[in-house]
Amino acid sequence: IKAQPRKTLVSSIGQSFTYDKLNNRLDPTSGYYIQFSQDLAGLGGNAKYIQNQLYASYHKPLIKNKVVLHLIGRAGNITGIMGKKVNLADHFFVGEDYIRGFDVAGIGPRSLEITPNGNTIDDALGGTTYYGATAEIHFPLGLPSELKIKGALFTDFATLYGNDAKNKVNAKINDSKNLRGSDGVGIIWDSPLGLMRLD
Repeated sequence: IKAQPRKTLVSSIGQSFTYDKLNNRLDPTSGYYIQFSQDLAGLGGNAKYIQNQLYASYHKPLIKNKVVLHLIGRAGNITGIMGKKVNLADHFFVGEDYIRGFDVAGIGPRSLEITPNGNTIDDALGGTTYYGATAEIHFPLGLPSELKIKGALFTDFATLYGNDAKNKVNAKINDSKNLRGSDGVGIIWDSPLGLMRLD
């Protein structure tokens, strides 16, 4: 982290392509959604990279349309250009937003430094490549339909790897491509204030 620039200036331009065939944007029960986005930094400033991300979801009703299957996939890559490496601040950070039950930035490359007094420095450094997926099933709980409460079973998995810091300094970095995952149950409430859930 100390080897990173003290100040960075990012000047970028991006584009996004979306194909939306969902029957409901907030709580879909059928259809699919695909989005590809791309950002190019280097028109100015001192950050120079190209970043690509892909998000896709598929939703299918099962068992008399009362049980719904949801499949979600994500992937991304950021690569330095013009001879530049990717700064840590521009890396991807993956955690509880992709894998429920994990800490913020809970997976991916981490520093493994030991200070002179024996303390371990364990910092999340982010990564340059990630991919992951979620499979989830929503089902009724037998409650009155006007309550709009349903249950969920889910499994999440993802990985994050690649780090340009190790190319700048002789740092000890734990950088593994191993998948991390979690599974669990949840309750979803379509409340007057919007869709709320507890996993």
